[in-house]
Amino acid sequence: MATNIPYPREVGGTIHVRGEVRELRRRGHEVALCAKAEPGLEEGEVEGVPVHRFFWRYRDVWALQALQRWAHGMRVARIARDLRADVIYERESSLGSGAVAASMARLPLVVEVNDLWWHRRSLERAARIISVTGDNRSVVPRRFHGKTRFISNCVDASHFEGAAPERIPGAEGRRLVGYTGSLLAWHGIEDLAGALPLLLGEVPDAALLVVGEARTPEGRALLGRLEAAARDAGAPGALLLMGRVPYDRMPGVLAACDVCVAPYNPAAEPSLREHGFFYSPLKVLDYMAAGRAVVGTDVGNLSGMLAQGRGELVPPGDPRALATSVARLLKDPDRRAWMGASARAYARQHSYEALGDVYEGAILEAVREGGGRGA
Repeated sequence: MATNIPYPREVGGTIHVRGEVRELRRRGHEVALCAKAEPGLEEGEVEGVPVHRFFWRYRDVWALQALQRWAHGMRVARIARDLRADVIYERESSLGSGAVAASMARLPLVVEVNDLWWHRRSLERAARIISVTGDNRSVVPRRFHGKTRFISNCVDASHFEGAAPERIPGAEGRRLVGYTGSLLAWHGIEDLAGALPLLLGEVPDAALLVVGEARTPEGRALLGRLEAAARDAGAPGALLLMGRVPYDRMPGVLAACDVCVAPYNPAAEPSLREHGFFYSPLKVLDYMAAGRAVVGTDVGNLSGMLAQGRGELVPPGDPRALATSVARLLKDPDRRAWMGASARAYARQHSYEALGDVYEGAILEAVREGGGRGA
């Protein structure tokens, strides 16, 4: 169940769901997917998987959320019974409808925790929980830790193997620094804007490539900060905006970059201030799978991902340190190559195939126990 993910329309969650589904099918399991309904997305077979669509309306209104939770759960239970399913797997953004479905269908439940969207009833009902929060255990309440498997996110490492660099308009003759993903304050865009003029002072032929959309007022304001930073540095051509890029093109786009950045700043997000930086970011795993040298902030799981020379770490909220580290790597191709090879090896160890045993193991344990109220 991933009823808030508009599969196969590409968002971060879609990439993760696709990887899990493909790996489970590769291991011989049959999977039916319950995904979000959006205009232009139909029910039926998608990428070889039967997909059932679910509408969410006014998710932030508690009463309506509760009604839809029960409606979705009852429908999923019917689907599970019709398919003679052995287990229900709920991604947390389904907001507890997995607990309803598992109870009504009398099936074991496995819950995946990615963020703070989990519902208490699902964690209570689950036979097993998979938390992709890495070493951070604060997101899952302590009383559920005994049945929780804590792992990092995964990446389709083979997707990035052998990719030829894509030709990026405006990047000719420039050393390219890549940023992909959301334009949000806690992603460090303000710090990236502050670092850009400093970087150009050190490496005048550098350019910042931004892959992603400004879909919110906050994002548009931050994009304006990046544009102003490039103009104020006297180098408007040093900021290259690609907008949204299909994931199939991402290997070529990243291969064109000399360095990639992940300047996360948890101070800009209350939940991260409270729980620590609990993400193991998909985009950083993409960077690593592409064999890029990565500069990230020394926060939470990112510190471990980029440790032991797999990347460079700088303090969050420090544009000067960010610019200095990127400039140093742009000037040192040998170090970039060594770092990229180390990063790629790490990504292979965190592929869906490599970590599939955790997902499959949790599911099979839940099925063998046959219940839903594990310790």
